[in-house]
Amino acid sequence: MKIRKSHLIMDFLAIIMFVGAYYCKMFADTKLGFVRWLNYNGSKLAAAVPIARIKFVTFLIIAVIAVLAIGRILRGKRNFRIVDIAIAVATLIVTLFYLYATITFTYDYSEAYFLLLPLIALGTLFTAIRCLISSKVHKDEK
Repeated sequence: MKIRKSHLIMDFLAIIMFVGAYYCKMFADTKLGFVRWLNYNGSKLAAAVPIARIKFVTFLIIAVIAVLAIGRILRGKRNFRIVDIAIAVATLIVTLFYLYATITFTYDYSEAYFLLLPLIALGTLFTAIRCLISSKVHKDEK
């Protein structure tokens, strides 16, 4: 089994996004200067952008890509690799976490709300793209 560069790049980018979201939340809880910067820029962003619509559309796009990728893996013949199943399960878990984050995260959850959701969305998107690439590679290897 050959590991492709595209798999490694998508995994690396997803991990970076999730770690970045974790550290943004951590810094928002501990660093006062970061909280001031977040409050100032967050209030300007909330007034200028329809955040509820953007959250909904972003989740729909990511969910469609994830369902498409998982469906391509499961639709194939039953002799797929264990790595394909693992990445499909990871994509499902990450997508469900993003749904949870989209529904429950508000500005009251963390001052870093305007940074958390885009970072989690990008991490989920990279995971879904990784699953889509994996399903394509598996389909081509048959």
